[in-house]
Amino acid sequence: MSGTSKKEKHIQRIMEQGSGVFSSRELVKLLGHRMAIQRLVQADELLPLGSGFYSTPKVDPAVAQIHIVARFYPRAVISGVSALIIHRLSDEKLDKATVDIPKETKLANRLLNVRRVAKSRFVGVVRMDYFGQKIRIYDPERSLCDAYRIDRGALFFKALKRYMREYSPNPEKIARYDKRLGTKVLPALQQELASA
Repeated sequence: MSGTSKKEKHIQRIMEQGSGVFSSRELVKLLGHRMAIQRLVQADELLPLGSGFYSTPKVDPAVAQIHIVARFYPRAVISGVSALIIHRLSDEKLDKATVDIPKETKLANRLLNVRRVAKSRFVGVVRMDYFGQKIRIYDPERSLCDAYRIDRGALFFKALKRYMREYSPNPEKIARYDKRLGTKVLPALQQELASA
C-alpha cells in the first residue's frame, strides 16, 4: 500500500498480521467500503479466492483455503485428499479443500468440498500447526482410512507406502479406526510390513 496516513498504516499492519486470509465482511468493516477491496485487488495487494474470501499475496492459495477453514469454520475437520496432502501422504493437486462437518451443521461454500459426517465418525481429530495457523485435521492413520474409502487402488497404496516411510506405523490405532469406520487398512498395512 502506498501512502502514509495513519489509517493506511493501520490497515497495512492488520493485513500483515495473522493468517493473511479475510472475509469480504471483515474487509468492508476494516476498509469502509467494497470499492477499497477492489482497489487492493487491482493493486495486487489482495487476491480474491472466491466465495467472499481474500488473501494477501504472501499466502499460497492452497494454504489460504486451509487457513479459511481454520478461521471461519472452526468445527470443520480437514479430511480426504486434503488431509493426505498435508500429512505428506499424497501429492495430488486439489481445486478445493475437503472438510468434514457434523451432519446437523449447515455449511455451503463453493470454495470447499464439504462432507456431512455422523458424530461417530469424528475419530482421530488432532490440532496441528499449518503455516502458522492451528488447524483441525484427521491424524495420519485416520487419513489412511479416508484414502481407503476414496480409492482402494493407487491413491490408497501410495499413501500407505508413504505412511510407512514417514511415520512409525501404529497398527493398534489403525485397528480401532478400521473397526469404527468399516475400513480394512490394517490387513493392507500388515501385508506391506511383511513384504518390506
